[in-house]
Amino acid sequence: ACTLSGCASLRPLPDAASVIVPNRFAYAPEQTGDASVTGLLPADPAFAELRTAARDAPNLGAALARIDAARASARRARADRAPDVTASGNVSAERGSAASQPGNAFASRDQTRFQPQLQASWDLDIFGGLRAGQRAAQARLDAAGADADAVRLALDCDIALALIDYREAAAREALVQRDVDDNGELVRLTRLRARAGVVAEFDVVRAEALARDAEARLAIFAGEKASVVGRLVALTALDANAVLTKLAVAPGTKAPSNLSAGLPSRLLRNRPDVRAAEYRLAAAKQDVASAAAQRFPKLTLTGTLGLLALATGDLFSGDALAATLGAGVSGPL
Repeated sequence: ACTLSGCASLRPLPDAASVIVPNRFAYAPEQTGDASVTGLLPADPAFAELRTAARDAPNLGAALARIDAARASARRARADRAPDVTASGNVSAERGSAASQPGNAFASRDQTRFQPQLQASWDLDIFGGLRAGQRAAQARLDAAGADADAVRLALDCDIALALIDYREAAAREALVQRDVDDNGELVRLTRLRARAGVVAEFDVVRAEALARDAEARLAIFAGEKASVVGRLVALTALDANAVLTKLAVAPGTKAPSNLSAGLPSRLLRNRPDVRAAEYRLAAAKQDVASAAAQRFPKLTLTGTLGLLALATGDLFSGDALAATLGAGVSGPL
């Protein structure tokens, strides 16, 4: 039993930074052509305009709002390492009981206290819990930025795919429209030939059937284009008329560049979702370090500087000054 348990012992999992990524994919062809992703984007003026309009899309706005929230958390974590200073002022009036001082009939029963003070405390962070929390907040901010980049990339890809679908539907519609025109001309010529007795009346019927079939196929493209316009409305937050106006611009004739499959595999780490996962892993590690630091004692310096007087005229005198300074150690049992 001891031998089996020894063989079943698990090794520690490798750290993400220790994983060695190969420089190139195995069996990759030689890289020929432009390796820029920009060269793969559609050479279409509508794509540039829709891409710009998508910067106001709701999902991208939510991603940018998460960046602002993460930035505020990072500032809060940074501020937690600084001394905590508070100021307060207190004015109190007190009326005592005459029966409590029967032997002193001339003692004043009314008393007013004026007490402004300044308090400060500072956690020295000996074991690095606050520093780990600050690094975790910064990693979450980086992860939020990578998430926003991923949203932008997804928007660009979805807009490009929708635009390609629209242009493809328009091109196929133009081809079918040409068939409709040709079939209409064929019907006209067949009827003329049937009147002249060159062909049978059945040829006219067959030509008309071909024309109706082409017209039926032409009606499909209106639904396809409307579906693509709906997708672009959801992606860009524009109305349908604005999307149709941008799609009316004729596309360019630039051929896409050849993106070779032999790109270095380390480029995969440039993906926004991969970078966001790495940042979240770093934040989780710092959260573990911050939680571990909570098990150790905490040393705090405290100080108070204030004034205490029974009359406003004595408030700024030297006798009214009161100050305290101390250090405290606390820790969980």
